[in-house]
Amino acid sequence: MTQNKWMKNLLVGGLSLAMIAGGTSGALAHGKGKGHEKIKHEFSFKGKQKVEVKITFSDLERFPWAQHNIASLASQRIFDGYEDGTFKPERSVSRLEAIVTAVRLMGLREEAESEEAMKTELNFKDANQVYRKYPNAVGYIATALENDLFIETEDKLHLEKPANRLWTTILLVKAMGLEEEAKASMNDPLDFKDEDDIPAGARGYVAVAVENGIIYGYPNGKFQPNKPVNRAEIAAFLDRASRQLPDFGDNMTQRGTLAAQSEDGVLVIATKDGDALELSLDPNAFVFRDGEKVSAEDLEMGDDLFIHLYNGVIVFVEVLNADEQDEHGEDEDEDRDEEHDEDRDDDENEDGEEGDKDDDEAAFVLGTVTGSVYDNDQIMLMVDGKKQSYTLHSEVSVKMEGEKIGLEDLQAGDIVLASVHDQQVRQLHVIYRAQQEQFEVSGYLQGYTLNSEGELATILIRDELDADSQISIYPVGKQVSIHGDASKLIENQSISLKGSQQTVHHITIL
Repeated sequence: MTQNKWMKNLLVGGLSLAMIAGGTSGALAHGKGKGHEKIKHEFSFKGKQKVEVKITFSDLERFPWAQHNIASLASQRIFDGYEDGTFKPERSVSRLEAIVTAVRLMGLREEAESEEAMKTELNFKDANQVYRKYPNAVGYIATALENDLFIETEDKLHLEKPANRLWTTILLVKAMGLEEEAKASMNDPLDFKDEDDIPAGARGYVAVAVENGIIYGYPNGKFQPNKPVNRAEIAAFLDRASRQLPDFGDNMTQRGTLAAQSEDGVLVIATKDGDALELSLDPNAFVFRDGEKVSAEDLEMGDDLFIHLYNGVIVFVEVLNADEQDEHGEDEDEDRDEEHDEDRDDDENEDGEEGDKDDDEAAFVLGTVTGSVYDNDQIMLMVDGKKQSYTLHSEVSVKMEGEKIGLEDLQAGDIVLASVHDQQVRQLHVIYRAQQEQFEVSGYLQGYTLNSEGELATILIRDELDADSQISIYPVGKQVSIHGDASKLIENQSISLKGSQQTVHHITIL
């Protein structure tokens, strides 16, 4: 990786980052975008089926707070737009649509669309409607059944019935595998003015959904359990839930701090566990800050990022702030479908990353190697224009481009990201490899020195066998190779030295 690829987000001087640390068409279709100003995103991956995501933002004007949720779900292929290229955020969600998205949320899309699942014989009283009108949904319903997403007493699907907030809450809590927690929370108090409208057997599901930040109330203090959910709202529910579920298939998530960014779209992400990941950013990736779509150029060093990857490539980035809110632009007008978000702010301030910090969290230091590692114990870095010595952990790991290398492979001029725990460097990640200045000289051996381990430390060579000729001293690398009879390393022996950065790596006895 060459130096000119790295942009403003790579500060050579150094950086210290404290880690704190309708029908199914709406879910399945891709838009054609007739008559709409739209942004088209296409993600193509080698050896994988082409994934094409199209989102029309022109019909999201009343729902700016949901744009990042919708983009996040689209990047995971959980929730798509309609054939005409719109998303129709205000449209009520049918039960069928909610079931399809919940199954995808669980990472079971491939199973639901398998030939075996599609042949399932459903036992619901209205199953004939599924076979007749929604044959492609048979596998999703079968998969939902197998994973206990339905209420035990349901004997009809009512697929075209709007999904209300209570039914959707129960569905998502089940999809997240939190049903036992819900049953244990049936007697927990609910802080809603209309809590009496929530059935006793469903109170635990609402309590768990609120506790896990999946669903909230409205500005008027009500939950409104019987109110139909629109597509913008369920997008927010699903996106929040997806961030709490394990990764699946080609969809992966990652959270960390932006340590560096290159001109060719490579981000270095420093994670809370002390790792540093080099990840490629798709040119058409969604990038959001404060709920608004921005350019990748707007990412800044130190940003706390939540990202989605597909096949190892970043397709969605959201910048998380300390006062982050999942919906933006809440409105006091009860007729709007935005949810109240103040409760979430309180929850995050009490239970978020600040409250979860442990005493052994990682700190990251970005600096330039100024010399060789000495005694396998210390490394000297140039940080913020000053030389600083750092103690190396006995099992320090050194990585470059995802591969482990040895401490001896570090060289002056390398830019590294150091992960520091308890005053010791646990990991070094080479961000930029210094240009190696190769050299080769021949002459006559005049002497050498050994280090405390009895290994070659320096070597002296004279250009000519002449008392007036120049003597040069070169440091010797720890992994130096000697070609020829080492017993001939005596004064005035003709030798050739090869190396880089003025350090000898090869000695040939002529």
